[in-house]
Amino acid sequence: MTAAPSTKRCPACAEEIHADAVKCKHCGERIDGAPLATPTTAPHADEEKQLIYEGTPSWRAYFGSYALLGALAPVALWGSVQIGDLLGVAWAGKLAAVIIPLVVTAAAFAVTTLVRRSVGVRISNRSLERSSGILSRRIEVVELWRIRDITYRQSLLDRVLDIAHIDLFSTDVTTPKFEIAGMRASRELFEKIRDAIEIQRQSRRVMGLIE
Repeated sequence: MTAAPSTKRCPACAEEIHADAVKCKHCGERIDGAPLATPTTAPHADEEKQLIYEGTPSWRAYFGSYALLGALAPVALWGSVQIGDLLGVAWAGKLAAVIIPLVVTAAAFAVTTLVRRSVGVRISNRSLERSSGILSRRIEVVELWRIRDITYRQSLLDRVLDIAHIDLFSTDVTTPKFEIAGMRASRELFEKIRDAIEIQRQSRRVMGLIE
């Protein structure tokens, strides 16, 4: 009968491993004391600033506003025509009664779209920026290493529309809470942000758990 291979215990995690093993299969620690090789593809906090994401909220985030405008448009058109008939206006007045509600509805759609596109999110491997405003402009910036917690949440409607809210809580006095809402592929974006935060925190030896 062949003798069973001899074993030893890992000095790092105390799990049983093969006697000839040079790296623990349980914790990954090298038994010979040599440092683990750092993957060449892993990003580093001191590397050149790289853009992770840049975009504006999806129209799905404003679904309620668009749906309300779409529902009110035919009602306003019908009411305008009825009023014109009651007043007995000429054909020009009746034409205006049709055109005016359509123009107002189109303008409301345009303003809603302009407001949506005025909100911008820019995320790099070092910081997050959020800009807003149509006439005046406001830009909020928070460094990734300052973020102490990040959460991902979806309501039932969010899941139907395939959008989400990503909340970030930081130690920054001016921006204690940073919200990213209405972006498409939000789960993938959440994973990228979480990984970038962890890299920045580890590089500065900031204690804390990002979940």
